[in-house]
Amino acid sequence: MTYETSDHQRTEENAQKLLGEQTYEAWRRRHIDKLTYKEIGKLLGCGPSHARQKVLFAERKLHQNPSEFDFLGTKAQKFLSEMGCKTKQDVIEKYRDGAINRKKLGKEYGIRYAYGIKTHKEILEWLGIKEKIQRKNLCPHCGGVFC
Repeated sequence: MTYETSDHQRTEENAQKLLGEQTYEAWRRRHIDKLTYKEIGKLLGCGPSHARQKVLFAERKLHQNPSEFDFLGTKAQKFLSEMGCKTKQDVIEKYRDGAINRKKLGKEYGIRYAYGIKTHKEILEWLGIKEKIQRKNLCPHCGGVFC
């Protein structure tokens, strides 16, 4: 099934990737199967108000203009927008210039929230770059680094 939004089309498969499993299920049950929020909540194991929130979130997400960053997590999307990236090519250029580097990030770039290993790995995976990232193993008692 395809459905039309403002100026583009998305397929049901893309919608499932974009929304995630539960949110897509809630949206599908509401718009295709015509179930009530109470029935959707029972199927998903949540209340009717939470089911309604999922459906409304799905509608907002499906009707916005598509972005190259849609399939990234929220933290990664926010980070890239604060870095001034509009396209995937901008992200690649920033990575090559060294601006997207886990060790350098912080106050000098104006990033006001945590940019950790998971977000960095997610962005690199999306770019198709393989970079070995090692985490330091810290002692839970003293905070020292294990050898």
